[in-house]
Amino acid sequence: TCTASNVPAVKNEPYDPYFKEIAKYLEFMVTSFEMGNARYTAAKDWSDLISRNRKSLTDREGSGLFSSRVEKATEDLTRGKSTQLEKLVAILDYVQSNIEIATDYENRDFADVLKDKKGDGYEMTGLTNMMLRKAGLTSDFVMVHSAQEGYFDPNYYSFDQLSIPAVDVKVDGRQYV
Repeated sequence: TCTASNVPAVKNEPYDPYFKEIAKYLEFMVTSFEMGNARYTAAKDWSDLISRNRKSLTDREGSGLFSSRVEKATEDLTRGKSTQLEKLVAILDYVQSNIEIATDYENRDFADVLKDKKGDGYEMTGLTNMMLRKAGLTSDFVMVHSAQEGYFDPNYYSFDQLSIPAVDVKVDGRQYV
């Protein structure tokens, strides 16, 4: 028998393995439930999950008077840029240098991100993707699974496995993420 008291917590060391590599863990997925008037049915596959969430992740351009704000900002940033690479660099530099990372979870559309000069990681990535497309580049909003998150289960349809938003763009035959 061994007893201990006042044992300090485990400290993260720079080269420690990720937690999910050294400890057992359980993940489960609720596929459906019903409680009173509340009903939930999980996505049946990745395509279903994406179609349910596409608007909130990528289609936040804005409406009415402000819908042109993203287009105008893109035109201003890329004016005089003749190559796709110059346009890519101009847009990335602008977003990285001028948009502050927000932690308030306000659910802004892209016009508001430009106006307020702040947005969360999803909003900033979505804005970058929208601006690249308006500049004529081929780009996609993608979600990345971090090695820190452990095993990726392709049959577990949840954005919980995909925690890092990114833009996949092809410029002059070269792919950038």
